[in-house]
Amino acid sequence: MKKRVIQIVLFILLLVLVLSSQKLWYRFFAASGQYDARYNAEREKRGILPLQEDWITNDKVRDTKAWFPQAKDTSTDVFRGMKLVVVENGKIKVEEDDILKRREGGNDGLQIFSFYDESNTKVYVYNDYTGTIRDTISPWQADSLLRDWKFK
Repeated sequence: MKKRVIQIVLFILLLVLVLSSQKLWYRFFAASGQYDARYNAEREKRGILPLQEDWITNDKVRDTKAWFPQAKDTSTDVFRGMKLVVVENGKIKVEEDDILKRREGGNDGLQIFSFYDESNTKVYVYNDYTGTIRDTISPWQADSLLRDWKFK
């Protein structure tokens, strides 16, 4: 009888481990965890906006993480809305930074895609608040837009 109880307990433990193995793996070993705010020195070298220390993510078990400010910034009309870090095979593939400008009726936005490849390419996409305009723009246009918005 005692041997049977031990077998059942071991079976239940094994079943729990198998069913939660992916979640446990990503909680303790996911590569994306190394690309949080502690990675900002490398971002600075590449000219990429840093991940703010107080930003949070709800993506606990994925390599790709979306980070957001804890509180909505109402002190300025121009603000950072999100940082997306895409990781594949333990390495960053791309980071996306969203910069928004409040307007009556919604937000205009600039998405900056920074690629981690040999070219270190950046792609800039402008979105107007109505959702009718979505255009890839040049780095010069993006700089001009950010200066016009007084983004710091």
